Amino acid sequence: MTELIESLLRGLGTGSVYALLALGFVIIYKATRVISFAQPAFMLAGVVAVTYLTPAVGFWAAVPLAAVGTGLLALGVERTAVRPMVGRPAFVVAIITLGVDVAVRVVVNAFIGLDVRHVGDPWGLRTLTIGPVEVQQRHLAAVVAAGLLVAGLFAFFRFTRTGLAMRAAALDQEAALAHGVSVGAVFA
Repeated sequence: MTELIESLLRGLGTGSVYALLALGFVIIYKATRVISFAQPAFMLAGVVAVTYLTPAVGFWAAVPLAAVGTGLLALGVERTAVRPMVGRPAFVVAIITLGVDVAVRVVVNAFIGLDVRHVGDPWGLRTLTIGPVEVQQRHLAAVVAAGLLVAGLFAFFRFTRTGLAMRAAALDQEAALAHGVSVGAVFA
């Protein structure tokens, strides 16, 4: 029984990370009506950037720097590869994102190399023992972080001007344009 509970808690922790990745797919799809297959490659690029930046600036500075860099890379790809495809059938844009995924992964894989890239233990999280059950605190942290991010996204889409513009563009692009929403900015 103990092993079952431990496995369930590990699964919840790992599932929380997958839920955030799936949430990214849903946000992109709802805004553009296209499944972006390039998203995991951008996530990989951000992780590799963190491994390179951590020795120079430390983990806590590397994460936002890598996030900004990855966001700028994704924005550049959107402007050069995806934006010209607006108005084309959805499967054409999906194929373009597959090509972007392959291109980004090839470049990122060249930076990975064969050596393990250590970032240390930035979280300082250990194993927590509750009775006979041992829980890795990183799994608990993943569940809490996912919950906070989902709640934050809910509040963003519900109460902010940009979030409302994104919801409007997802619902009806022409009506959103008529009300002054920049659909191009929402897509980016």
